[in-house]
Amino acid sequence: IAHLRVPVFPHLDEVLRVPLFQLGGDVATHLLSILATLVTAGLLLAWFTERGDAAAGWLASALFLSAPLVVQLATTGYVEALLTMFVTASFYALDRWRDSEEVGWLLAAGVFAGCSASVKYLGLFWVGVSFLLVLAHGGRRMRSALLFALAVCLALAPWYGRIVYYSGNPLFPFASGIFGSTAWDIVTEEPRTLGDRCLALVRLPWDLLFARERAGLQPPFSPFLLALIPLAAMRAFGNGLVRALLIITLAWSVVWLWLPADARYLEPAIPLACVAGTIAVREVLIRGTKDRRRLFAVAAIVVLSPSVLYALYRIDRNGAIPLDRPGRDAFLSARVPEYGAIAFMNARSDENDVAWLCGGEQLAYHYRGEMFGDFAGAARFTLLTSARDERELATRAKSLDARYLLIVKRSCSIPALESGSPLSQFARVYDDQVTTVYERTAVRNAD
Repeated sequence: IAHLRVPVFPHLDEVLRVPLFQLGGDVATHLLSILATLVTAGLLLAWFTERGDAAAGWLASALFLSAPLVVQLATTGYVEALLTMFVTASFYALDRWRDSEEVGWLLAAGVFAGCSASVKYLGLFWVGVSFLLVLAHGGRRMRSALLFALAVCLALAPWYGRIVYYSGNPLFPFASGIFGSTAWDIVTEEPRTLGDRCLALVRLPWDLLFARERAGLQPPFSPFLLALIPLAAMRAFGNGLVRALLIITLAWSVVWLWLPADARYLEPAIPLACVAGTIAVREVLIRGTKDRRRLFAVAAIVVLSPSVLYALYRIDRNGAIPLDRPGRDAFLSARVPEYGAIAFMNARSDENDVAWLCGGEQLAYHYRGEMFGDFAGAARFTLLTSARDERELATRAKSLDARYLLIVKRSCSIPALESGSPLSQFARVYDDQVTTVYERTAVRNAD
């Protein structure tokens, strides 16, 4: 794992996927995301059911599932679904603790918050927010804060202890200016100006629906949820819970402006906005109406429509899901220009072969052997592009036991292979408009 972009990290999500991978392969690991998304929807239902309003809970769950973004993340290997589940569970437990003063709920909130940070460093934000909410609560504040912090630390200790043991940096590979630079330092984009960030915050709702190229080209948010935010803001003046949830959601949106522009990072705040929006509907639009249960049921069905329609659109666009290797190859070849090179290599490789990729790091998933190559790490692209000659390049490839070099032309060029001189260390074995594959001749001759 030393050749990965981030060899050590908060890995709770990945560890939970290992048994699923062993039982059912790579696709089976998506079951964790599906389960986490359903549990989050169930927590929203329970949140209102405990307050004696199960009908409103169904609307809150439907609002969460109405976002095509949420449904897609529930069917992928991204960690956001599990992160969102733990964040929601932490806030649900905090709300129960504030009502009941039961220590068990406080400890549960701490464990869930700690687990969110054990999934991803961004969970530390939610740990901090939860801690402030505990401090802001009346009663024995210091005792409650210490108990909460203890529960957080118990959940964090295995993961962050491992990170410190291997790297000496509890935020590895971030904060390299404090803990020291490594080969895994994150390559950051040119920072945006404060004015650009303020403009991005103002136009965020528009971008999440209509200009998604500015938000990572992810599926859209729920238009119903975005439409309810102004209503919830009006209700915030008279409802402390709504006010707190909206302030936290806004704070996370501001933090998001300093992250890579990808809408999936916003998912942990969606359940909180759903709770605030549902309370606003209950207290402003449906308050005092007859047959409110039926109104909530109809509303829940209607708000689910964006996800259903988006799913039908994607099925119509992409066609049937391939169920065998030939079907998978044909599906990928039609959608991934570089897949021709991968299919070529797969046909002549076994699970022990190693390839070094330059550009298009996502392609590594499709290679049947081991494929290294990324912007950072022991197999970073610059080790290939900076080689002074073919012999030095061969020495570096040998250090990783790499048989193949796969070059993605749109993003990588290796001068040592393009000098025009006859090659002695590598043989070009595949070439098309988008990729070139070289084989190290020492390995080729050995076979």
